[in-house]
Amino acid sequence: MKNLIVLTIAITAMNAVACARTSSTVPDSLEAVIEQNPESDEISKDFAVERWVKVDASPECVYDTITDIDHWSKWDPAIDETRWVKGKEFKVGNVFYQRLGDIEFHGRIIKAERGKIIRWYGQNPDGTGVIGAHSFLIIPAENGGAYVINREAFDAWYVRPVGWVTDLGIGDQFETAMQGLAKFAPENCKAQELVSRN
Repeated sequence: MKNLIVLTIAITAMNAVACARTSSTVPDSLEAVIEQNPESDEISKDFAVERWVKVDASPECVYDTITDIDHWSKWDPAIDETRWVKGKEFKVGNVFYQRLGDIEFHGRIIKAERGKIIRWYGQNPDGTGVIGAHSFLIIPAENGGAYVINREAFDAWYVRPVGWVTDLGIGDQFETAMQGLAKFAPENCKAQELVSRN
């Protein structure tokens, strides 16, 4: 019986390590570009979900679109509410509140470099629960536009064995959000250019 318990624990541990992976749709051709990008450093090794899209807009304009939290629901239908809790702009140290259905969290911005990267730590408003490190890596595309990698990395060992369940929900939502961003950002950028000219 003792050997059976030890074997069960060992198998569970190996399964947890094996599931510590990234669920990604990023093609191999783009992976090489990401690896060369100094902003692609990891925050968590436990489990990550990522999706990507090419947007027909400059990296700077894509960044401006993503950091405008008042308009997130225009390209990500999963978002019901977003507002500032600390600060009023997308700067390191500022905090925003977000609600997606019954899920609520605070996002504390830890990196914001125009045209390059956006990153925040997300956790329940009361400071409990799984910590998620969310990032948007923005890479100039070779023929104009920008590649956007949308990534959520979870800093919790117990996410490893059930990572595939996490991916089912978040992966689908990210895919929808990325397609929405690809449609919304170019229109938003053109509208902002018109406003700045007048």
